[in-house]
Amino acid sequence: MKRRLKRLIPGFRCIKRAWRSRGFGIHSPFAFRFVTCVLRESGEYYAYRELRRIAGDRKAFRRLALVFRLVCEFRPAVVSVVGDSDFTAHIDRTVRLADSRIKTYSCSGMANPPYMQNSGFCIIQYVRNFNDMDFIDKALRSECMVAFMDVSGADACRLRGILTSGMSFYNRRTIILVSRHDLPRQNFEVNF
Repeated sequence: MKRRLKRLIPGFRCIKRAWRSRGFGIHSPFAFRFVTCVLRESGEYYAYRELRRIAGDRKAFRRLALVFRLVCEFRPAVVSVVGDSDFTAHIDRTVRLADSRIKTYSCSGMANPPYMQNSGFCIIQYVRNFNDMDFIDKALRSECMVAFMDVSGADACRLRGILTSGMSFYNRRTIILVSRHDLPRQNFEVNF
């Protein structure tokens, strides 16, 4: 009964998302630190000046800064970038600014790359329509972090359904899936 009443209150979802974005109501230590110190980090990183130059505009900078913070947080061995060539070039430079030892692979479509077996890799996707859910399912079975940018709400629900263990963080434009077997299955809708 209370859930139905909350849905009827105008703006309740926005208020709850803003409340949760500050860490309130998040009981997992990993999720609390990830939301407050990575996704919502407002401090200036050492590479932000260069990222602003690479990005050109504010929206592109926000995306590249998010990718930079994610790479710094998870320190993957491999970063796979799926999307258009301009975006993949920017992501490659961003990853190199974060850590020059990380190998970056770019592909234009959702293919099954030979490096899928590497554990701890990170996938950053920037395509609006994706249908190859087998690729995503294989990636999420291993422990990894997957970030999808510019996804619709329906696609975000499909992606959350694939995740069997770990957490998802969604802000109506970007969904980040953290697949770890030691984390409980939880979804967070936050502003970042």
